[in-house]
Formats: sequence, C-alpha cells, structure tokens
Amino acid sequence: SMTVECFSPSNTGGTPITGYKLYMYEGIGPNTKSVPEPVKQEVQRIILSRSGIVGGTFTLSFRGFETADISVDASTTDVKIALENLQSIHLVAVTTNSKGWEITFLSEAGDLPLIEVTTGRLTGPIDSSAVVTEVVRGDAAILVYDGSDNPT
Repeated sequence: SMTVECFSPSNTGGTPITGYKLYMYEGIGPNTKSVPEPVKQEVQRIILSRSGIVGGTFTLSFRGFETADISVDASTTDVKIALENLQSIHLVAVTTNSKGWEITFLSEAGDLPLIEVTTGRLTGPIDSSAVVTEVVRGDAAILVYDGSDNPT
C-alpha cells in the first residue's frame, strides 16, 4: 500500500491546474541534499542546419500530433506554446542554443520518441534542414495514476 500526499502550488503563473499524473520510477533513489532531483527528464535538441540565411516555417510532431507552423526565429515561448498545444504533450521547458532549441519534457516520463520536424516550408539554401537529437534520456517510468477515478 502507498499513500501519496499532494499540495497545491502557491503560484501557478496564472495557469489553472486541470489534473495530474503519478509515475513510479523503478530503481531510483529518494531525493537527498546531494542528489536533489534523482529522476532524469527527457531532453531533446532541435537544430536548424543552415549554410546561409534561412527563413520560413517548420512544424513539430510528437506521438502523432503536429504543431501549427513555427517561424525559424521563434522565441522559446513560441515553441513552448506550440508544443503544449499538442494533445500528446502537457508541459515542457524550452531554452535556446545558437542554432535552435532544447526541449525538456516535464510531464511526459520515460525514454521518449524523438520529436519529428517537417521542414518543407523553409526558405533559403537548398541544404537547409533540421535535426533532432536526444540530449538526456528520460528514466523509465510506469504511469500509476492519470487523474482518473481508477488508479492502477
């Protein structure tokens, strides 16, 4: 038997809490001062490869759902909103690097499939492309509660 206690956050940044998921990570030790976050969340890097000036848009797909068009000069907020609007993703953190973005999955657990990029709307050099790589593999997890009335 297991008891889980959850407290509402003091600040949600204005976003309503509409549910929650509970994952079990097998073989992962408890949080400690020396290892405050023992669970590894999946991190993927999207790099726009370009040899010249590239413009236009691209889309991202994850688990069968595709974003609206995203501009090549999109901000981290733009990419975050586009991904979080997908039915297959609930919460991500997005940072930039010199050629693209890094996506940390905050609500999807485990070793996740790579995001797919559609680049057919890019303009510029013929060799313009996008590459997605896994930076950090997420720890394997089992979903034990999905917000329904019937935990597994």
